[in-house]
Amino acid sequence: MLTGSDPTKTSLRGERYSDVTVRNNFRKLLKKAGIETLPTGLFPRVHDLRHTFCVHALEQMVAKGIDPYCSLPILSTYVGHKGIESTEIYLRLTKQYFLDVLKYGEKDANLIFPEVGKR
Repeated sequence: MLTGSDPTKTSLRGERYSDVTVRNNFRKLLKKAGIETLPTGLFPRVHDLRHTFCVHALEQMVAKGIDPYCSLPILSTYVGHKGIESTEIYLRLTKQYFLDVLKYGEKDANLIFPEVGKR
């Protein structure tokens, strides 16, 4: 195995696959699975799978009541980031969470921030 190589891009013989080879094989798999280009005309990328995994992993942890900032070091290590800064990009306000925020009422805000409600 090549020292310091990305194991996801290393063949069984320890040789590194080129980015073009990985992309072409991924597109073949997409075609075989019936997945077409995105509305933008672009193909999904291998990195999109990684991003989707991270977002779903964080959503599951939040659903279980785990603070996402406490789970970041675990996820960061799992995906091979050198620090949580690289993993923080996955903490985005998704449409579902935005809808939850919109449902959040003034009554609830006054309970959390009583000094704001008492003017």
